[in-house]
Amino acid sequence: MGLKTENTHWIFLLASLHEPDSRHVYDIKLGIDALLYSNIAHNNITVVIDSDKQQNTQLIREINGFENKYIYKSSQLTEIFQKNVYDNVVLFVNGHGDIHGLSSNPPITPHFLFSSLQNAPNLRRGIIFLGQCFAGIFNYMPVMARGKEEDKRKLPPLIVVGSTGLDISISSTFNSKETKSSYQVNIFFYFLFEWIKKPIDIDGDGNYSLTDAYKYVGYCVIGFCHNRKANYSIKIQQYIRELEKDIEKPVTEMDSNVDKKLAKSQIDTFKRQLLLYDNPQEPWLLNAIEATNVYF
Repeated sequence: MGLKTENTHWIFLLASLHEPDSRHVYDIKLGIDALLYSNIAHNNITVVIDSDKQQNTQLIREINGFENKYIYKSSQLTEIFQKNVYDNVVLFVNGHGDIHGLSSNPPITPHFLFSSLQNAPNLRRGIIFLGQCFAGIFNYMPVMARGKEEDKRKLPPLIVVGSTGLDISISSTFNSKETKSSYQVNIFFYFLFEWIKKPIDIDGDGNYSLTDAYKYVGYCVIGFCHNRKANYSIKIQQYIRELEKDIEKPVTEMDSNVDKKLAKSQIDTFKRQLLLYDNPQEPWLLNAIEATNVYF
């Protein structure tokens, strides 16, 4: 038995203060495709997107079987949890993050998200994947199974996997083998959904566990960041040096199509890119012992 065959609710949450970025909607589409590939029933998948833009919701409704799918808003999240009839809830969270938690109106704090899920009726276990920047804001929280003093009820455990600590979470462009097209998605979710489609037993115990998923995604994300830095940092530094030489030339020696102001702006842009390439993104796992007993 595992999450794919047990009574599991799969929820995608894209909370947003403004209209969400299209890349975040593509994260959800990629995830739904992975679940459908794994024979997860349409009725067990719920989508939450803070968007009034038809282009964003249409991308989801173009998925086979989702033509008439109701798309919730994050303001309805507590309602979704309170109507829970599932043993397990798997929550995929993306969008923008900040010091308050998830950037939405109002912000979704770690306490609100975790306590709302733990207080869902019938819930035996909750698994949360956080793909937003500064996902580490949700780390170091009380997510173990514990008693609830008010009504002597035991709160179920949560297991949380974050895409990054107190740093940015990277999106990049990937090519689709099926559609021969390219799209920009979060690298954490890209590798996670690849694993869900075709899981790998990392620790060799014969099971596809949540810890296997965490180790696979962490290995791939860190490797991706190292390769990107190696491939692009040297090139960008070369561009910066060339632009700096152009700026130092007397105006009379400047090439006719070289503008110093533009060159300075390009240098600033390249330096910001270097900071992104130096990003030490490393996923983390909260409640690791409990995670060893969760299988897909």
